Formats: sequence, C-alpha cells, structure tokens
Amino acid sequence: MSSTPYPDEVHDATSPPSTRTAIAAPDFSGTPHPIGEFAGRADFPHCARGVYIDIQGFAGVVVEILGQSIKVRPSEGITQRFNVNRLIALYAPAVRPEPFAAGMRGE
Repeated sequence: MSSTPYPDEVHDATSPPSTRTAIAAPDFSGTPHPIGEFAGRADFPHCARGVYIDIQGFAGVVVEILGQSIKVRPSEGITQRFNVNRLIALYAPAVRPEPFAAGMRGE
C-alpha cells in the first residue's frame, strides 16, 4: 500500500529551497496604515512588506511573507502570523455586481 503525499508535501519536496529574508530592523515610525488599504490590491501581500500596518488594533511591521501567511512584528511583544487569504476575505473591499438596467428586466 503506497501512501500519497498531500499536495503541499509534493510542492515542498519538488520546489527549490526558500530564500526567505526577514526584515531585521523594522521601521515603526509614523502611524500604522489599516490593512484594508493593502488587502484589496492585486500585489498583496508583497505590497505590505516593510509597511507599518494595523490589523484590528494589532499594529506592527510586515517583516516576512511565508507562502500564504505574513509575519507581523509589533514594536513590543510577540511576532504574529496572519493568513493572507483570510485577511483578503475580511478586509478587502467587497466586489459588488453591477445593477441591472431598468430595460433589461424582461418586462
């Protein structure tokens, strides 16, 4: 009986080693930007790397991007990870469908 690895395991086994680099000295100057300013952008999470952000009261700098997660380091305290897809679902602007025109209702 052969065991089939999960898709993540296959990807990890065949992909080259990651060359992740964390920001060693984050800049906490200024006021943090709400995560919603970045979550709706096409280049998120890369556009938020090195930026001082605020996620519902947790303020810190995005110091590293790890696959589908970002690491946010506060000025004091413990670095936390956040799932990128969840941040997009919660904070990106909602996509609203176009309203139907009055003449298109089939009346």
